[in-house]
Order: sequence, then structure tokens, then C-alpha cells
Amino acid sequence: MKEGIGLGSVIAFIISYRKWHSILWALLHGCFGWWYVLYYVFAYAK
Repeated sequence: MKEGIGLGSVIAFIISYRKWHSILWALLHGCFGWWYVLYYVFAYAK
């Protein structure tokens, strides 16, 4: 599961950087990806 979360964050970072050409936006999107995954794990995984 850790590999999937890390891979998802890296993919979000790369896509965001290519789209907006900004490291700041790419970092924000990578963090939002982590937050969404953590929310999903705590809210729905039982």
C-alpha cells in the first residue's frame, strides 16, 4: 500500500508540473493526493 501512495503522489507531482510548470503547484497537488488517500483509509477502510 505504501508503494501505491508514493507512486500516486509522484504521478500527481509530475502531471501537475507538466501542466502548470510550477514546483509549488506540483508540491501542493502531491500533498493533496496524500491527504485524500489518508482520508479514504481512515474513513472507509475497515
